[in-house]
Amino acid sequence: NGDDVFAVVPNSVVSLTGNDIVIASTTVATITNTAGQMVITFAAGATDANVEAIMQQISFANKSDMPPNSVTIEYTFNDKNTGAQGTGLNAMGTATVVVNITAANDTPVANVNTGAVTEDDATTTVIGNAITDATADTDADGDDLDVTEITGPNGVKTDNGTTYTVNG
Repeated sequence: NGDDVFAVVPNSVVSLTGNDIVIASTTVATITNTAGQMVITFAAGATDANVEAIMQQISFANKSDMPPNSVTIEYTFNDKNTGAQGTGLNAMGTATVVVNITAANDTPVANVNTGAVTEDDATTTVIGNAITDATADTDADGDDLDVTEITGPNGVKTDNGTTYTVNG
């Protein structure tokens, strides 16, 4: 899923230089991360301790504004045996882990809206849609938005057939 974001988070042992994962000034692996899939390729000299140090630094996030309740992450280890480790080339092990996601209510974006009234106009009608003009207010979660406060000079305003009395 393209909304899934994996990373190797640097710490005092593991660092990143571009796509290289470095431990003790030695590149022990490379990383690619595309469209929700991360692949770590370990160098020939990587030790079990290197693998463990890197695996402890893997992070996951989902950047969707409406993520699923959970995701199942599958990971596979491939020893890339070419015969030097014995018979049975390319032994692989696969496992899964379920990550529960708690969605966060994103703050709506309130844009500056404009409207105009004519001075000394007895009707004090707003010309233009002062609440949902071309820079409409938005909510990333898709929630309905309610106007909870209108401020301005005292008077009666009308917008899209609705009349507002402002006591500013």
